[in-house]
Amino acid sequence: EQLVLDLQSSRNEIEVLQKELQCQNQSVKQSEKNSEAILMERDSVREEFIAVQSRFDLEMKMAQEKYEDKIQEVEEELKRTKDNFKEAMENLEKINDDADKLEETLETTKGEKMRLEVD
Repeated sequence: EQLVLDLQSSRNEIEVLQKELQCQNQSVKQSEKNSEAILMERDSVREEFIAVQSRFDLEMKMAQEKYEDKIQEVEEELKRTKDNFKEAMENLEKINDDADKLEETLETTKGEKMRLEVD
């Protein structure tokens, strides 16, 4: 009878241990699922970061190209302006030279007219 009681007690202990083991197995499985979910979330965040970084790099490249294009346009416009200014200054010098010649011609003509009137 004692043997039967011991056997029954051992069976009860085994059942309790089996239930504990089953709980621990479920806990381990849940931890594995949680770890997988965390890893998937990490991968998702990494992919999103890479996508954002790529978009940022592309936008920066486009902005830089636009900036460089604008600088080139301004430099070309500045060169045209300098060329136009140089041409305008040359034209002004020609006009001044022509005005000086006309003034000399006018003085000469006045002098001749006065001489002719005196004659």
